[in-house]
Amino acid sequence: MKKITIILLAIFSNFSVYAFEKPKSELLEKFCYDCHSDGVDKGGFEFDQLMKLPETDPRAEKTWHKIWEVIEKQQMPPTDKKKQPTQEEREQMMITIEKSIFDVHRDKEYAGKIKFMRLSNEQFGNAVDEVVGFPFKLGHKMPLDATSAGYANNGNTMNISPLLFERYQDVTFRVAFELFNKKSTNRKAVKRGERWLAESGNGKDATKLKETLTKLITKAYRRPATDEEISSVVNHYDKYVKNDFSHREAMEQVFKSVLTSPSFILRTELFGTDQTKGNLARLDEYALASRLSFFIWNSSPDERLMDLASKNQLRENLESEIKRMIGNKKIENMIESFGMYWLGIQYVENKQFVRKYKYRAMYKVQMAMRKETGLFLQYIFQDNRPINDLLTSRETFVNGRLGEIYKLDIKMSEASLEAQRLSLPDPDANVFTKVTTPEKNMRRGILSMPSVLMATSNPDHTSPVNRGMWVLETVLGMPPPPAPNDVDPIKEEDLEAAKEQKLSFRQVLEKHRDNKKCASCHAMMDPLGFAYENFAPNGKWRTKDQGAPVDSKTNWRGDDINGFTDLADLLVTKYRPHFVKTLTENMMTYSLGRALDYEDRISIMNIVKIMNSEDSKIQDLVKAIVQSTPFQYRELGGDK
Repeated sequence: MKKITIILLAIFSNFSVYAFEKPKSELLEKFCYDCHSDGVDKGGFEFDQLMKLPETDPRAEKTWHKIWEVIEKQQMPPTDKKKQPTQEEREQMMITIEKSIFDVHRDKEYAGKIKFMRLSNEQFGNAVDEVVGFPFKLGHKMPLDATSAGYANNGNTMNISPLLFERYQDVTFRVAFELFNKKSTNRKAVKRGERWLAESGNGKDATKLKETLTKLITKAYRRPATDEEISSVVNHYDKYVKNDFSHREAMEQVFKSVLTSPSFILRTELFGTDQTKGNLARLDEYALASRLSFFIWNSSPDERLMDLASKNQLRENLESEIKRMIGNKKIENMIESFGMYWLGIQYVENKQFVRKYKYRAMYKVQMAMRKETGLFLQYIFQDNRPINDLLTSRETFVNGRLGEIYKLDIKMSEASLEAQRLSLPDPDANVFTKVTTPEKNMRRGILSMPSVLMATSNPDHTSPVNRGMWVLETVLGMPPPPAPNDVDPIKEEDLEAAKEQKLSFRQVLEKHRDNKKCASCHAMMDPLGFAYENFAPNGKWRTKDQGAPVDSKTNWRGDDINGFTDLADLLVTKYRPHFVKTLTENMMTYSLGRALDYEDRISIMNIVKIMNSEDSKIQDLVKAIVQSTPFQYRELGGDK
């Protein structure tokens, strides 16, 4: 009890970072007691109750985790409070919690523990394509994985149910059929299957058979096949031949067994290590090749990576390999599985708008928006653009459908117009032109992408709340606390009345903010969203909302913002460190396939320092993550 009291006082006092001598309670009283002490328990939390808990009570550690998080995310004190700690004071609070409660020290190296994790369903399809040698495009045949920690590749939450394993079998059996069965009509698959049959000696050469199966296993398991595994697969083949299966039929059965093996479905190769450092084990070259490949390609390593790993030359060639991989078409997999999820637009094409809304977005337009964002991110990565371009670039990619939104003179072709009239597939759906938008168009990188603007709008009007929350979460890494359960949403009749009175949605929302339960969180979100009000739900620039002039002037945390471009400038200057840190955290989370721990923050801080220059480029960030301790090592000691 005494220890917790001392730590608590030290955290919120002026003190030496690593000392607790004569702690004072000035910061505690200044920032927290008004709302969380002496019988006041806003948000259901009071320090007096925390101090009564025994140190061994799990609720105590959980509460300290929450305190650390709200300090780190700048959720507390609320933004409408004038008394705010400096960044240095926040760091002091966090360092003390890390050291005294979590036993985490910033001068040490940390790496997470690796547990058995399966391929995500998207990775499974990509890995099958890599083994086969050409794209079967199996993604649509697999169920969507649940999102955890922002992404659909979190190994800590992906299990294998009997139903999912049946789907693996169905997909794999279909692929094996198309490769080896005489009834297959897939000419590319048949050609690849015939090549394998010939390489394996057509059932007449045991040596060639063993060599072919060894290559298959090594490719599928993403590491060298063991003698036991080779013998098992050869015996499996022999069993079918002895039961009057032809060479072709036996190979089909072997292929099925390899691609439904735990060593293919699970990331067992990540347990390979080549040296230790204290309680850390460095991933061996095959494990590194796998982690690198699933990071940049969301797929298995190709022959080049496997060859370098076999020669223990991958680490010394990491920089050139990263550049090669980003330049490959398979970077589209990363754009899809990282970029779309990071921006929260992975399902934007399914966004529904009410029929009466005059900017009703059709599915093909929404797909074009999604495609535009993917092409923009691919351009940023492959042209190795400065990170700032994500928030400042006026370059983008448009087709005829997006030309109207951007007010650019890009017309739909006659073929596209005819297809639209007849509700047929658009022949020019993937024909996009790179353009530099005029300054007057008010476009700034991801901040003004129509896909983002649409994903953060409501069915019939903009949403300053959603757009403000998007900026907080996606750009700044400062998510607001969850809304109280007993807060009533804005009612439909209020919106209808506002239209009759020619009130903008901003004016309606400002009335809603008068509710004291809502005020503090809305003070954090709404001003950022108000700066976006010149953008209609579909991303088109506007000057009026329901007949009322658009008001996009606002103030956030003491900074006056005169519309969207002021906001964009503020984000890329004053709040650039927040953006770099948030982008790094998201990319690190995705690259590791797990949620980040408090220990990972040490590596995050080191990477942010590397990326401190305004000229730092996106590939520099990828390299820094790949070279970080959490990426290159794993902690010894079993599962968490």
